[in-house]
Amino acid sequence: MDLLSYNVNAFPWPLSSAPIKDIVAWIVQSCNIAALQEVWVGHAAWSAAFAAHGWVFLRPAREQHFATLLGSGLAFAWCPKRWSLQEARFYPFLSHSGLDIMLARGWFQAEILDPNGRSVRIVNTHLQADLDVIKQLTIRYSDIARKQQARQLLTYLQRQQSKPTLIVGDLNTEQELLGPHLLQDKKPTYPATGHIFDHCIRFGPHPWILTSHRVFDDKDWSDHYPVLWKFM
Repeated sequence: MDLLSYNVNAFPWPLSSAPIKDIVAWIVQSCNIAALQEVWVGHAAWSAAFAAHGWVFLRPAREQHFATLLGSGLAFAWCPKRWSLQEARFYPFLSHSGLDIMLARGWFQAEILDPNGRSVRIVNTHLQADLDVIKQLTIRYSDIARKQQARQLLTYLQRQQSKPTLIVGDLNTEQELLGPHLLQDKKPTYPATGHIFDHCIRFGPHPWILTSHRVFDDKDWSDHYPVLWKFM
């Protein structure tokens, strides 16, 4: 399993819109399943770009939130020759802070099956963000919201039937709120601050063994770098 996490920074204005075809062409050559964040616009274009390579693109069908403008921004894409979907569902976080109240923060999980019958649950999430321009004023409240979101997600997972789970995404923190991060080097994933915000966490019993990890710091399509974990 070659699992990629990428915050693509696809905002609804031209200056930060993602070059979708270029990103997709690179993704399908680099992994066999991708967990994407900040896919807030251009859903039809993302779907068409992946379909042109024979891939499936999936975002939540329902993202209930009373004030949301942009949805969750979470999506999966995978090679159907390698993976088949068993179930997918979005779960909203109950805690938010600041401007994040306008987004449908939560986690999008997909249970997928490989050709050998091995299943894995992949949880794609994007935790509470800090507003950089006034970070010193808001970081305390952001930290509290992130910890509450992590607690909600972990409580949910602990109550579920035990199954191999990988939590992946933009956690907006270097703290191990959801368990030890699966890292083999310390390259930053958010170059603006030099922090490692994009993580993968193994949860529950696991047949999957991490063999390598890479941060693609030569890809400047977004304000984050894509990160790849290889499992066998």
